[in-house]
Amino acid sequence: MYLLNKSKKVMLAAICSTSIFGITALAENDLVSNSSFNDALNNWQIEGDSTAASISNAWGYNDSSSLNYFSNQDYEVRTEQTITGLENGFYRLELYSSSSGGQEEHYVYANNGARTSIPVSDDFIKVILDFEVLNNEATIGIYSNGLPGTWSNYDEVSLQKKDTEYRMLKGGDLTMVNFIEDLGGEYFDEDGNARDVFHILAENGFNFARLRTHNNVGRDFLSQSSPRYYLPDGYQNTEDLLKSAKRAKDVGMAIEVTLNYSDWWPNAANQEIPADWREAIEGMSDKEAVDKLETLVYDYTKEVMQALADQGTTPEYISLGNEMQYGILYPYGNVVNFQNLARFLNAGYKAVKEVSTNTQVILHLDEAGDDDRYFYFFDECEKYGVNYDIIGSSYYPFWSEVTVEDVMPWFEMLGEKYQKKIVIMETGYKWYPVTADKKPGQLITNGPESHDASPQGQKEFLDELFNGIRNIENNWVIGDLYWDPVMINHEGVGWAMIRGAAEDGSQDMALNNVVSNTTLFDFEGKALPALKSFKDTSEGSTEGMISGIVYDEEGNILTDATVILTVGKEKVTRSTDKYGRFFLTNVESSKTSEVKVSKSGFKSVITAVDVLPSETTTIELSLEASSGIIPIVIGGIVLVLAILGTIFVQLKKKK
Repeated sequence: MYLLNKSKKVMLAAICSTSIFGITALAENDLVSNSSFNDALNNWQIEGDSTAASISNAWGYNDSSSLNYFSNQDYEVRTEQTITGLENGFYRLELYSSSSGGQEEHYVYANNGARTSIPVSDDFIKVILDFEVLNNEATIGIYSNGLPGTWSNYDEVSLQKKDTEYRMLKGGDLTMVNFIEDLGGEYFDEDGNARDVFHILAENGFNFARLRTHNNVGRDFLSQSSPRYYLPDGYQNTEDLLKSAKRAKDVGMAIEVTLNYSDWWPNAANQEIPADWREAIEGMSDKEAVDKLETLVYDYTKEVMQALADQGTTPEYISLGNEMQYGILYPYGNVVNFQNLARFLNAGYKAVKEVSTNTQVILHLDEAGDDDRYFYFFDECEKYGVNYDIIGSSYYPFWSEVTVEDVMPWFEMLGEKYQKKIVIMETGYKWYPVTADKKPGQLITNGPESHDASPQGQKEFLDELFNGIRNIENNWVIGDLYWDPVMINHEGVGWAMIRGAAEDGSQDMALNNVVSNTTLFDFEGKALPALKSFKDTSEGSTEGMISGIVYDEEGNILTDATVILTVGKEKVTRSTDKYGRFFLTNVESSKTSEVKVSKSGFKSVITAVDVLPSETTTIELSLEASSGIIPIVIGGIVLVLAILGTIFVQLKKKK
């Protein structure tokens, strides 16, 4: 349990204090000076609205003093301390905090943009941040951008050196993006700008993309259990997977690929054998069918893996099936025939490792917190010699009926029991009580969690979840994938298609979108506050990002312009998208970056860009026609006229 102090909250009596600025030298036994704020604010520096920061002498974690943030007005304040003389390496910052919630942003921070959101709690809870020291010093601090009446308290700040690095993977399932965009759906950042959703997510801390793929899709491949239902043609298949994998890699995300081994949604109730595989085993004995399916699993897995590797998007993780606690390829691979299931899984594992020994193989079950389900399955895996690397688990408070506070010790127990790292493969939380079409949606409630079904409640749930993951001993949970962050409300978007009477498909319709109220974008496609939970969960980096937009001199966006980033001897090439934008990640901040933009009919522009660690540098460029000509775009037709002009470059920094 990471809830560590059950004492009741008392009235916060604060005593104003003048901050004392200073740099703290490395002490022999205690790295943080005045760590419990017993000596007022000595050795701590206040920046921003200093009247919002004070010492409470009425309440602390283990004593009666703590740092308090509070104001009856909007406030923005940070309290920090710089510690010098440190040995370079990996460190863990810990403190105990209580908070009313409701802040715009509220986090602990350290070097190079490392930070973690502080959860809502009436009691003191442990908050953890891992980061790296590279220059023998660390600046640690607490930041709050608070609304009137919001409060928080902090106590017992400590810093310890670690032997190993921990970097949390956090992201979500992005499988549906291509489908939604092709239907005309758009995504908007928090400022209301229409942008590539991969750019928005990467800029907000997504470093992990889940991409699912089916064997066959389209109206000719109907569900066996629901014979009129099918998945849209051209999406959620290998070709679509390759497109999405390229987009994910281009913005620096690690990839998790889920092989469904089915033409239909696989879960506990349905693990349907793909149509062409059913045809291949028709008329065979059970033994012959199992032999054949084992070969088909191997061949298909290797084919998908090789296609990903060939385009330079080898996945870091791959799941053999989806929520397959009862097996795959029913009935042959049902858990009642575990020896068959073991053969199928080992065939998939073998195929993965033959293409990439570094790709980690996941076995994914649902309902985190269910001892019987997990113990039975993974005990059987040990019994039958199933090879796998990672335990995958779905955790929804609604389905699992367990809170973050209670499920985290369970994850720790599971990791210890099987000595396997864990990826939370699915997580979801309602930001609105009903979907866009006024239906309950996939998550009827948010289960036992107390956070509201509101944008702020969704963010506070994720803040608690991410901090809970960090609190697990030995870091057994290495990442979390949100479901479904991007399946926004838009005409034609639903969880499946239903076949109509017309043979040409003209009467086919999309079924309901059951997750439009659990996405990370609102009903209009605009980014929700929950994205800040991802952005504010980072171990820091010496690298930054560049986000750019290119115009002509009339202010029209320029698409398909070539963008070349040069850092030292390394070059990366991108093109401006339909919004005239480009996005570059993993740009080393210690070196000068040069961006060159060119397009036929225009003068090229080259500009130097200073990139700060973990920050986004935004660039606006205006290009003019080369050799005195300027193209005018009318209805997609380019007219070239003789004219002279200028080149305009504007740079600005954005955290």
